[in-house]
Formats: sequence, C-alpha cells, structure tokens
Amino acid sequence: MDVELGLKIVEQILEKKHLSKVQEILLQQSLAGHSYTEIAKASGYDAGYLKDAGSQLWQSLSHVLGEKVSKNNLVAVLKRNSFRFARTEPDRQFNSQFTSDTNATPPKYNSQLNPTSYSTPNPPVRTGFEQRSIDVSRESFDKPAPMTPDFQNLEPEIDISLFCGRSTELALLEKWILGDNNSISRCRVVAIVGMGGIGKTALSAKLVIQIQDKFDCTIWRSLKSAPSLSELLSDIIPILTQRLDPYLPEKLGDRISLLLSYLRQQRCLLILDSWETILASNDRLGCYREGFEGYGEMIERLGTEIHQSCLILTSREKPKEVIAYSGEKLAVRSLQLTGLKVTEINTIYQTINTFWGSPEEWQQLVDYYSGNPLSLKIVAAVIQDLFDGNISQFLQCWRSEVFILDGIRDLLDSQFNRLSDLETEVMYWLAIEREPVTVIELQDDLLSILSKQQLVNTLNSLCRRCLIDKNDGKFIQSSLIIDYMTEKFTQQIYQEIS
Repeated sequence: MDVELGLKIVEQILEKKHLSKVQEILLQQSLAGHSYTEIAKASGYDAGYLKDAGSQLWQSLSHVLGEKVSKNNLVAVLKRNSFRFARTEPDRQFNSQFTSDTNATPPKYNSQLNPTSYSTPNPPVRTGFEQRSIDVSRESFDKPAPMTPDFQNLEPEIDISLFCGRSTELALLEKWILGDNNSISRCRVVAIVGMGGIGKTALSAKLVIQIQDKFDCTIWRSLKSAPSLSELLSDIIPILTQRLDPYLPEKLGDRISLLLSYLRQQRCLLILDSWETILASNDRLGCYREGFEGYGEMIERLGTEIHQSCLILTSREKPKEVIAYSGEKLAVRSLQLTGLKVTEINTIYQTINTFWGSPEEWQQLVDYYSGNPLSLKIVAAVIQDLFDGNISQFLQCWRSEVFILDGIRDLLDSQFNRLSDLETEVMYWLAIEREPVTVIELQDDLLSILSKQQLVNTLNSLCRRCLIDKNDGKFIQSSLIIDYMTEKFTQQIYQEIS
C-alpha cells in the first residue's frame, strides 16, 4: 500500500485528529512492512516504547472501526475500510487508487463507536474496546458462529503510565503463556498472586499489551463486584460466539462445558482480576464464598482439560485448585510478586515529582515498605506534601515514633480482616517475636493448644497469603507488618482492660 495514501485514510478514520510524530513514524514504517525492532533502530526510539505507543494507536483505530486493528493486519483493515472513508475525500485520486487493490465491500460497523486520541508521550493505557456489530441470526444458537479473527472485549481502563521494572516477570509470563513454539508447553491457567498494592493488575495490563496479538480474542473482567459464575459466563460466552443471544444451558457445569468448547475452537486470553473477592474470609486459604464454588470447578477444568486458550487470574490468595494442580512443567502455574527494587521506585518517584535523599535513605524507605508500589506511592504523597520531597526529613520524623499512614493501614486491614482466628494468633506471636522463629519455637509460644499439623497448615496459609516470609526453615514478618500487628495487638489489649 502507498504510505501517503495509508496516512490519509488513517486521518479520515480518526476524523483528522493530529497525528503525533511517533504515530506518523509507526504508521509509515508499519505500512512499509518494517518490524518494531527495525523501526526502533531507524528512529532512535526504544522498541518497548514504540510497542506501547503502537498498541494505543491500534486501539484508537479499533474503537472507530468496530474491529480489532493491529500492526499485523493494518494494511488489510485499511483496504477493507477504504471505500467508507474515501467517500468523504474530495480528491478523486484518493478514491481511485484502491480500485485495483480490492473489490471488497464496506463491512458493517458500529456508528456509535467513538475515536480515542493518542497524543501524549506517556498516556494512560486504555483497555476499553467496544464490541463490534455482530449478526444476531437465530438460525443455530447451539453452534458457534464462524470466527472472525482478532477481536477484543476488554472492560477496564488501566493506567500503567508509572509502570516500571518487572522485565523478568513479564518475560517469564510470556514464556509460560505462549510456550516455545510448542502447544504442549503452554499454560492454560496462570495465577499472579501477591499482597494488595504489589502491582498484580498493572503487570497483567502490561502483559496483555505485549501478547494480545497472539490471540484471536482477549477478554478482561474484574471480579470486584463479585458476579456469580453464571452471570460471568452469561457475559463472556456471547462475546466468544459473536452472538448477542446464544444458547446458554441452565446447569452451571454445562455452561462451563460450553465455555471450554469455544476455548478449544479459538485462542482466547481471558483475564479475571481480583479473584480474592470471591474467596471466603475467616476460613481456610483458597476456599470460596457460599454460592461461588463453581469458580473452583471452572479453574480445575480449564487447567486439566485440553484447549488452546489461557486464563490469567490475579489474587491476593492462591485458589486451592491452583495449589493442587500447579507445577513448574504443568499447564497450571503461579507467580508470586515481590516488591520493586530501589532504582525502580526511584524512577517512579521522579516521575511523580522531585524527591531527594541519600542512597542509604532510599534503601531504608523501600525496604521498610517491602518495595510495595502502592504503599510507596501513598508515602510519596506525604513526603511531597509535608516534607517538600525530602526523604531524610520524613525518615527522621518516622524514626522518632513509628507510625502507619491511613492509606497503608486500610490496605493491611483488608488482608488482616480475612484471617482465621488461628492465623490471627500466629500473626500476633510472630510480631511479638520480631526475629525469625522455627515451628517448634513458635509452638512453645502459642497460648492455644495447637498440634504441629494445625500450626504447619496455618503457617503455610499465611505464606500463601503473602503475609509472612520463610527463610532456612524460619518464619518472620516484614518490618511494616510487625509494626502493624503490634499496633493491632496493643489496641486489642487496651480494649480488653478498659
């Protein structure tokens, strides 16, 4: 395709919105058939930055056209849509140059879709694709419609403009999900777990940008509103069938079977965020709330039955099915996220505003909050507002009397309130000990009469909730959690004696 002609069509599609320099480079080089690596070498831009910028440009085009646009199918999509947009161009040459290229008729499209502009150097990543117009013929709801490749239905808008680091985790997840050109090595279920605020959702959003072109369909749903599995499948299956009113069996198990049949026929990337919402509080780790047990059956079947799709779930706790069926060489795997490095937090802070402190002070700050990005962003606001970005002054104030900021306390409360009575007691005693302890040492401390089996199961549960660390057979809490649990314990004692 002629590059200048392609640029004209894109301008028409985006209603003549101004294209940034990066967008023009991406379009010109993509139309010429060059890869991101080749574009990076020629332009001087980082290849990762170009991929992110390209992803958002393709999303903008997708919103308008009602179908997924990617670097790989850009030329084909522009050809298919040339007649629709060429009619608005008075230049006859513009309209005629496609006559010999294709005899395609204009596709159906949803006129309600609005373009999304991309003009800032580091814009929030938008993952809110609208679903395109689809045929609602009632001829055969029990059979999937012929698949149109490369469609998406992504629900949230995740801002990853402050995303930093995680290159090792991204590479590992990509290897797990895409495999080594060998479908046998591909994961069917991947769980990303970690404490609240550690960056599970942001990592997933970044990962989707990198690998979504390898899938026919990408669907993202948040479970924060705790939809029943029946409701979730009633939402997802019509997207997979590309019918607004497909046949849906009454029995939940049959709906899961129907979901699997579609996941076998096409390669779908399904992301379910905030899985812990449907897990029970004050109970054994990984157990489901009443009425949500079907989610466990779905994970088990997606992990053990053959299909070509992948489910990514994010959670503060590992579902019991993930624990049971995961392994380094199995189709179900889990990744536990740890905190970011000092250099990565420093980069995030300097993006927010100007902060300064000695290398030792930066290290102390990041270590205390275990590199948790959300906790450290909450702290950044206080350092900037009260100490004008001076980390040294903040630490001097903090050393005189250790305190926990409200936003961080709320984050820890949301996890502490999910613990069972035994888990809570063990957490209190670990905070009292302050130093690493063995199972036997801890059993001697506990007031409750616990068997070793109960204690081992409780410690195992706390590890999988990411609330304690294990090293050389000994268990310990992070400095922040020690201070938090000490505060909670003091409050409890005060309430009991008052």
